[in-house]
Formats: sequence, structure tokens, C-alpha cells
Amino acid sequence: MDEDRTLPATGMRRGKERQKGNVPRSAEASTVLLLIVSLFLFPAIGGKLAGGITNITKYFFGSGMLLSINEKTTLSIIAFSIKNLLPFLIPFFAILIVVDIIGSIILGGWVYAPEALAVKWGAINPAQGFKNLFSPNAYFTLLKSLLKLTLIGTVIFVGIKGIIAPMLALTNSSAEAQSSFLVATIFKLLLNTILVFLVIAVSDYIFQKWTYEKSIRMTPQEVKEETRQTEGPPEIRSRIRAKQRELSRRRMMREVPKATVIITNPTELAIAIRYEQPKDSAPVVVAKGGGDIAKKIREIANKHNIPIVENKPLARLLFTTCDIDDQIPVKLYQAVAEIIAYVYKLKNVTSRYGGDKISAS
Repeated sequence: MDEDRTLPATGMRRGKERQKGNVPRSAEASTVLLLIVSLFLFPAIGGKLAGGITNITKYFFGSGMLLSINEKTTLSIIAFSIKNLLPFLIPFFAILIVVDIIGSIILGGWVYAPEALAVKWGAINPAQGFKNLFSPNAYFTLLKSLLKLTLIGTVIFVGIKGIIAPMLALTNSSAEAQSSFLVATIFKLLLNTILVFLVIAVSDYIFQKWTYEKSIRMTPQEVKEETRQTEGPPEIRSRIRAKQRELSRRRMMREVPKATVIITNPTELAIAIRYEQPKDSAPVVVAKGGGDIAKKIREIANKHNIPIVENKPLARLLFTTCDIDDQIPVKLYQAVAEIIAYVYKLKNVTSRYGGDKISAS
């Protein structure tokens, strides 16, 4: 059955998948977004972080060195550390939580899917679980995890290796200098980590999107059944379309008596043009048709004494380039204006051509 799923998912199918909570999402993209926001927030908290680390360092290497290690002193050290770090870490992580929620909505849209909370017994099927172990998605997830571990491990290793010598040089420096150096190092590691995650996130998003589109593809029979459900059986749709065409034709024919001139081909096509000032800023096509419809337009025009002008090239251009209620294209202004002026002139001279067929000169 999978090889028959060659058609892209319809809008209805996508809507049903969203109701199930099945939307393309990339955890790596969310991670990159959080890291980027952290990078921008870091300068704002860097000074406070350095100050907190300085206080903790002074405590450890000052009065903390005199304390005997027991349960009470351990809790005291933890409380002192929390007191110096928590005040600015709480708003920092609160912002990251909000960003994560907003990022999830941006990347995958808002999804309310109660069905996703239902127990799916098939998900705990051992056979299905074993099959999923060897799926393309499982292989890609494994490859992605190994790649992340390798790249991030390399970034951390290179970063730590690069700070060993400077750290040793700061051994006799002040706590403030050591804290500032530590904050700068964290910032650099964060920046390098973002660059690594960015490459992984782009690859992951492309793969997740491709996998999602592949998973929701439909067979021709499914598309046919969905069309039947939404639009009804073919014979009913055909009757509805025929009725719509008939109503549209009647509506169009009611506009023919309001036309200024009918331009014909002479028997194959008929285009009714209206130009009433100041109502119309340019001539408007109020009706058009070929064959029997063209014949009907001419009959109505003769009945209401609307001039009929034969101009084969212009009739073909108007028929192919204009829809009903469209203003004529600028390139045809001159040709149509000449015909309308000719019709007005004839009307002013004599009324005997009102219902006759007039050949354009």
C-alpha cells in the first residue's frame, strides 16, 4: 500500500493529522532557538553571573575553608550558592520557557489535539516497536545523536584545551578576574555550540519535513473517496456544475441589454461591451460566448436595438483575454474606443441602424 501513496496530502488530510497532533517538528530547531536567545541574554546577566561566581569563590576559599564538612555545613554552602545565583537565573530560565513555547508555535503552529493524549495500544506492540527500530527515522535519529555527541564533544574539548594555559596563568589573580574569564569562556563555548546545533537543526528540519510529507501521502483511491465525501457523488457534482453554469449564463444574459455595443466574429463569437460614463472608467465586458451563446447574445442585442459590430481580430482578442466584468486591457483601448465612438456617431446621425448589424470600417 505504501508504494501506492504517490499523491500529496490534501488540506482535509492535513487538518485531520493536526487534530491527532501529527505535525512536523524539529527538537533541534527549538534547541537552536533557545541557545540563540541565551546568547543574547547572556550579556545582560554576564555581569551578575560574574558577581555571583565571585562571591561563591571568595566564600569557598575564605571562610568556607574553615568549615568542617557535615550535613549542616553542606546545606549552608548550597544555600549560599543558590542565594547568589538564583535571583538572576530564575528570570533567565523563565524567559527561555516562554521562548520555547512561542518557538514551538512558530515552528509547528498551535495544535490542540486531545487525541494525542489517548492511550495507543499499538504503540506498545513489540512487533511494531521492533519494526520502528529499523525505520529510516530511527537510523537518522541515531546518526543525529552520534553527530551531536561528536561535534559538541569536539567543541568542548577544544574549548577546554584552549583555556588550560590561561586558567593556570590566573591562579594568583583576583577572584573577580577569574570569574570574568570564566564568564567569557562560557560565552565563547555557547557561541560555538550554537553554530554546531544550527547545522544539525537545518538538516533535522529538512529530514523531519520530508518524513512528515511522506507519511501523510495519499493513494489515488483515498483522494477520490475524500472528494466524494466533501463534494458528493460525481453525477451530483456534474448536475450542480451544470446548474451553476446555467445560473451564470442567465445572469450574464441579463446584462446584455445594458451593453453599449456587441463585437462579433461574426457568428462564432460575441462579446458585449458596456461603457457608461461616469459609471465606467473604462469599457467593461458584461457578456461573452461562442456558438449558441454567441447567437443568444446577438438575439438579445437585436431585440434591444444594441449595435452589433463585426471585427474578427478584436473579437478573438477580447474573448481570450477578458473575463466577465473585466475592464478591457489597455492595449485594446484604442480599438474599442474607435468602435464605441463610431456607434455613438451613428446613433446621433440616425436611429435606423439601432437594431441592424453594422460592419466596422
